[in-house]
Amino acid sequence: MASSLGATVNVARTGGVGGCFGEGKRGTEKKLMPGKMALIDFAKCHPEQCDSGVCVAVAACSHKLLKQEALYEMPMTDSAICQGCGDCVRACPLKAIKIVRM
Repeated sequence: MASSLGATVNVARTGGVGGCFGEGKRGTEKKLMPGKMALIDFAKCHPEQCDSGVCVAVAACSHKLLKQEALYEMPMTDSAICQGCGDCVRACPLKAIKIVRM
């Protein structure tokens, strides 16, 4: 009968928790690193102030993970795939986006 600790290690080695775990050199496990993601402050976000209603931060997202469905609409990010690189944060003239650790 497997202990709960053994079950946790097996999940960790297979990458079963979001792929955050894996085996390193000599079979040692990598440590779980906190994820980062972009969060949009909708109180500060005003796409109508961006050029022609096109969000500047969306254009700056090098991974194309920040989306704007239509002109003048607020951008959205998929927190499950956002890499937290900060390109959108640096591009937003209204400082409406920030990177947070999960």
